[in-house]
Amino acid sequence: IRHADGSDPQSWLPEHWMNGLYHQYDKNASNELLSQPVPVEDLPEGTHVFPSTLACRVKEKGKNLYKFDVRHCVNGSKQQQGRDFDFSYSPTISYAIMRCLLAVAAAKRLRLSICDVENCFQNTIIEPSQRIFITSPFRYVDWFKDRYPDTKVRESKSGKYALQTINGM
Repeated sequence: IRHADGSDPQSWLPEHWMNGLYHQYDKNASNELLSQPVPVEDLPEGTHVFPSTLACRVKEKGKNLYKFDVRHCVNGSKQQQGRDFDFSYSPTISYAIMRCLLAVAAAKRLRLSICDVENCFQNTIIEPSQRIFITSPFRYVDWFKDRYPDTKVRESKSGKYALQTINGM
């Protein structure tokens, strides 16, 4: 994607990315997704803290109109069955079965619909015993202190913070 002047959107002014980042944090807050930042040294011994990451992309929304989209994600690749989860299932469909389904639907003049379940488990309150801790992403502590000035955040000696998940992420 190139801007009308030929510049690369990825190199545009940092405040555009900061606006996208803070928009994501505001959205997470409105969904009551995460706790306030907790210094990692305050966590109980042996607490597993999952890494979180920010996925950034520029979305073209029209002629010379772009959205700086930032998503806050948890890297769950280090989860262990029996410790972090008991059962996992991700249903998929093969292309051959999809073609058969379309052929049957066409032959019987059925109407097909699509249901996007990409975010089906979000906004589900997690039982306290099932909540996990994740690393605090870039500028989250600054954002939190700015948005919630009356809430005291203990200073971390290491400068590292963790967040507890409250809802599905």
